[in-house]
Order: sequence, then structure tokens, then C-alpha cells
Amino acid sequence: MPRHLPFLAWASFAFSADQWSKWAAVRLLVEGPLPREPAHILSGTWPVTDAWLNLRVGGNRGAAMGLAGELPPLQHGLLFAGVAVIAVAVVWFLYRRAHGHRALQWGLALMLGGSLGNLVDRVNHGYVVDFLQITAGASALPTFNLADVAIAVGAVLLLLDARRLGRPRGEPPRAVTAG
Repeated sequence: MPRHLPFLAWASFAFSADQWSKWAAVRLLVEGPLPREPAHILSGTWPVTDAWLNLRVGGNRGAAMGLAGELPPLQHGLLFAGVAVIAVAVVWFLYRRAHGHRALQWGLALMLGGSLGNLVDRVNHGYVVDFLQITAGASALPTFNLADVAIAVGAVLLLLDARRLGRPRGEPPRAVTAG
């Protein structure tokens, strides 16, 4: 089996699950095509659980939690195009150094698949389609999507395994001593 196949399979899975889930949420909750402006999305809400999880389609022009969403279109496009190129380069660089570190490889694959899923939304709609909403009483977290989940899980795997990066496989971590 080619060495890069599992990495590409995990990235493809994250990307495909994200794109399919967004398509399904839009078909279920939005009448007609998505508008050019995310503020014009008319979405119903579907409670998945009575207590804390809803499906509600929204759009996000910014990064996580809406950061940089109010930039002018040219600056916005340049910022996210630059971030996408840098992210893919960093993921590929780290992946090439992660031989034998499965959790790190899976994490990088999930981060790549999730990032590409959100990038496709930005290219197709001018914003990222979000549809998962966690609530606690009257409060709600910002909506998110499966690409965001893949990126977050990938980041956790990366952090858990990154401290081993650069050590030969099977070598225990060195103790940190005060100097």
C-alpha cells in the first residue's frame, strides 16, 4: 500500500463528511439556494436533542468565531488565500516529518480535510456554511460545522503527539529538569 494512502484517505474522509453534511443541512433547513450574503440565509432550526444540540444553517465570513469577517472583500480574499496556502504547506511539511507517528499523521490529515472543506465553501459561497449549534439554556455557542470539528480533533491529536516528533520511534520522552 502506498505510504501516503492512509493520510489521503483520512483527509478525504474529513473533507467528504464535511461537504456532505453541509449539503444535507442546507437541503433540510434552507428553502432555495444559499444567498450571496450569509445574513440573508433563512434557516429553520431542528432540535437534535432537547437539551443542547440544534441544526441551524448560518454563514460565517470570518475565521473561527467570526474573526476578520468584516474586512473589505479584497483584503478578506487575500487573507484567506494566504492562510490556506500557508496551512497546506505547514501540514505537508509536518506530515513529511511525522513518519511513524500515527496520531500526528491522522491529526494533520483531519486538519487538511477540514481546512479544504471550509476553503471550498469560501470559494463557492464567499463564506463558510455552519450548521451545528450547541446551546446551554438561553446561551448558544457560535455555529460550526464538521470541518471545524475535524480541525479541532486534528489539533488535539497534533498536540498530543507533537512532543514525540523528532525522537526515534519507541524512545521515551526525556524528563524535564530544573536548571
